[in-house]
Parts: sequence; C-alpha cells; structure tokens
Amino acid sequence: MRKKKVFSGLLVHIAAVLLALIPAWAEAVEDEVVIRTTMAEYDEETGRIYAQGESTITWQGVTMVCPYLELDTRTQEATSSGEIIITWEGARVEAQEMFFSGEKNQARLSRVRGVSDEYAFSAAEVDFDFTGERMVMKGDPLLELSEYTVRALSIEHSFPSKAWFASSVTLTRPGWEGRSSRAMFREGDDVIELSGDARIRREDSTLRGEKVLVFLETGRVRVEGDVEITITQ
Repeated sequence: MRKKKVFSGLLVHIAAVLLALIPAWAEAVEDEVVIRTTMAEYDEETGRIYAQGESTITWQGVTMVCPYLELDTRTQEATSSGEIIITWEGARVEAQEMFFSGEKNQARLSRVRGVSDEYAFSAAEVDFDFTGERMVMKGDPLLELSEYTVRALSIEHSFPSKAWFASSVTLTRPGWEGRSSRAMFREGDDVIELSGDARIRREDSTLRGEKVLVFLETGRVRVEGDVEITITQ
C-alpha cells in the first residue's frame, strides 16, 4: 500500500527539499530557488512529488508559473504541461511543455513565444541553463527587433549581460537582407552587429566586410574590415 503525504499551502525551499533531490543545482546556483504551490502530495513508494494546482518557480529574477508540477526524486526530473508563463524584467514568455533535468541542470520548454517592449521571439524549443545563466533557442528560432527579423540556427540570451547571440544568421527588413556567421545584440543598445563573412544585399548592390553594424532606429548600415562593394547592373 502506498504511503502518501499531503502538504497544503506548500512553500518548498530548494535548500530544504529539492537540493537533496538535485545536488548539482545546489552547487551551481548561488541564489535561492523557491517553489510555491497550493497543494502537494508525496508518494513514498514511487518517490514522486505531485504539486497540484498552480505552481511557481522563482530563480534570479526569473519567475515560471506552471499549471502543476510532477517531480521524480529518483530520476531527478520534473515535468509540466499546459499554459506555462515565464517572466523577467518586462519580458513575458509562453510555453506549452516543461521538462527539468537535474543531471544537466536545465529546464527545456517546448513551443515557446516571448515578447517585451524591445523584442519578440519564438522557437520550437528553449533550454534554460541554470548553471550557465543563459537561455538557448533551437528549432527555427526567430528574434524580432523593431522592423528587423533575425533567423538563425540557434539564438542564445545571456541573463547577466542582457545580450543576444545568434549563429548562421539571416537578418531581414523591407528592402534588403543580411547574412553572417554570427550576430550580437545587447538590450538597451541601438545596434545589431553581424560578423563572420558579413554582407548586406539590396536590389542594386551587395556590401561585404568583416563586420556590419546595423543601426535599428535610423536604418543606417556601416561595414568595417576589408570592405567589398558589388554593384548590380
């Protein structure tokens, strides 16, 4: 017969419960991680914790609200599905599925869309790396900045530096297209930096250089390093 313990109005501090569940998380994250939920049930036979009802996870200014949480103390994994909302510093993100791995110290979100006053993004998958303090978007990731659209193989956001990094980049806006190996944008700045065989193609010309700076507000483009200009007749 299964032994179950039910906790009402539960406030779970990682130091008390989940740090015993996931030691790697305890070593990697300096700030306290807190889970709050209205009801939780622990099954001693299976080692599973069921956090029923809305559950909130907070970590270093990031808040994740899940319809429920199911935690496996043996595999060091947690799952949730439904309408999952993540917020930080004016950004709001919606996801449909969440899977946390204690071994990798990451939370993987599926079918993700996010928006703030400065940018919007979407991806099939997003990994929150708690150790590296970063978010990595994969699966046709897209980042929108004003009238510019960044498409890439992968797009990464660093929480400490508030910077976005992209690889194998296509940057588009009405009238032209840019391509490069890498791109970087820092929140609060007015510039997208393309580097690595960077080029801008218009209907009548192509600009190529080691680096291309695109100024968002004015649309001005500056090409630096071994600049080549091709005029289309």
